[in-house]
Amino acid sequence: MIDTILRKFHLIKNIEISLPISKLEFSKRFRENVTESDLGFNLFSGFEVFSSNKNDYKGFISNTTFKLKRIKKLFDNNAHMAIANGKIIEDTNGIHLKIEVKAYTKFLLFFYSFLAFFYSIFLVGILFTGQDQAFFIIPFILIHAAFMILIPYFILKRSLKKLESGLEKEFYYWTK
Repeated sequence: MIDTILRKFHLIKNIEISLPISKLEFSKRFRENVTESDLGFNLFSGFEVFSSNKNDYKGFISNTTFKLKRIKKLFDNNAHMAIANGKIIEDTNGIHLKIEVKAYTKFLLFFYSFLAFFYSIFLVGILFTGQDQAFFIIPFILIHAAFMILIPYFILKRSLKKLESGLEKEFYYWTK
């Protein structure tokens, strides 16, 4: 249910990439170019921007699946929020990658729920105070709410597009 809504808003996207290398060679190049990480919650992930890591991605790979995301860089403007989950399928011509890129996290569900709760209480409080000035304040609150909802949405869409194009370039670079 929520996945279909997120797909309509372009916060989840499926991509397929075919590469002319073997699964073993892809796995080897993945381990060389991606910093090993479980991508779970890390208390010290805020200090990741100060690391001197030469890799652009962090994640892990198993026999048939992988998961990765961009490493946070200093002044990178939230391009690290999207996560790619992929399946590796080997055929006679090389491998075929089926990747699902998600730019939506559980924190954002909490964030949007908090916004809806806050603005609904604020609007109800203004309407039931009985003041005549309330109808002049409501348009400003609605404009503010629109910005608070749309700015993170556009940041997430940009993060998804950046990860998608970066993955395609990086994977083709690994085949050379």
